[in-house]
Amino acid sequence: MKIALVNLSKIQDFSKTPYYQASLEFLEENNIDYVDYFSGRENFEDLLNGFHEALGDDSVDLVWFIQGGSELIQFLNKIDWDLVRHSHKSFLGQSDFTHFAFRAIPLGVTCYYGPGLKQIKDYFPTAEQRQFVLDFLQNRKLQNYNGQILRGTTSLTLEDERIIGGHSFISAIMLAGAKIDMSNRVLFFEHHYIPGEEPKDVGYFLEAIKLNLASRPKAIILGHSVLFDKDKNMIDVAVINKYLLEQHIDLDIPVFYVDHFQKILKLS
Repeated sequence: MKIALVNLSKIQDFSKTPYYQASLEFLEENNIDYVDYFSGRENFEDLLNGFHEALGDDSVDLVWFIQGGSELIQFLNKIDWDLVRHSHKSFLGQSDFTHFAFRAIPLGVTCYYGPGLKQIKDYFPTAEQRQFVLDFLQNRKLQNYNGQILRGTTSLTLEDERIIGGHSFISAIMLAGAKIDMSNRVLFFEHHYIPGEEPKDVGYFLEAIKLNLASRPKAIILGHSVLFDKDKNMIDVAVINKYLLEQHIDLDIPVFYVDHFQKILKLS
C-alpha cells in the first residue's frame, strides 16, 4: 500500500523546514512506500495541484495530510470534490484536517483522525509509542478504541459506529449549515490549547457545536483535550472532561473518553 503525502494546512514548502528530513526518515526506516506531493511547492496553487495529483495517482491508497495548521479552510472551495469522491482513497490527518473530513464524509469518503507526519518522532519518541501509527500505515490496523465510559450505560461498540468530528471550534464551524444527520453517528470532540484559554473556553465551543447539531448524536467521544494552567502546567484531561460533563453535556446520551493521542479514529 502506497501513501501520498500532501500539505494543505500551511502555505509553505515543508521540505525547507527543520522537520523535513526526520519526517521522511520515519517512513524510510520503516519501509513505508510513499509519494511526496508537497516538496518544492510553496504557494497556494502548487500545493492544491499537488493534492489533486495525489488523488489521480492510482498507485496510492491513503492520502496523509502531513501537518496541522490554520490554512486548510482556504482550500475548501477550491478542492475538486468530485475527484475526492471518485478517487477511492482514504485520508488521514488531524486538527484543521477536521475541515476536510466534514466535507468529505457526506460524499461517502472514509477519513482517519490521527497524527501528522511532522515531528512524529518528537511527539512519539520511542518505537513502541509509534507502533500504533505503523500498524495503521502498514496494515490499516486500528488499535481498539472502545474507550472509558464517563456517563451512561451502553452496548455501543465504538469500532462499529459511524464517528464524525474532530477539533472543537472547527467542528462548530463545519456543522453550521451542514445538516448532517447525527442520529446515526457518534460525535468526536477534542480541543488543543490556544494561549490564555481555560476549561470554560472549551465549554464555549461545545455549546456552539450543540447549537449547530441537526439532530442528537448517538453518543459523544471526548478526546484528549489539552489546556495549561497559569503556571504553564498541563491540566489533567480528567479535570477538563469532568468540567465538560458537569457544565456542558446535558444531552441524555452516553459519553466516552478516548485518548486520541494513542489511537487513530476512523471517521465516516
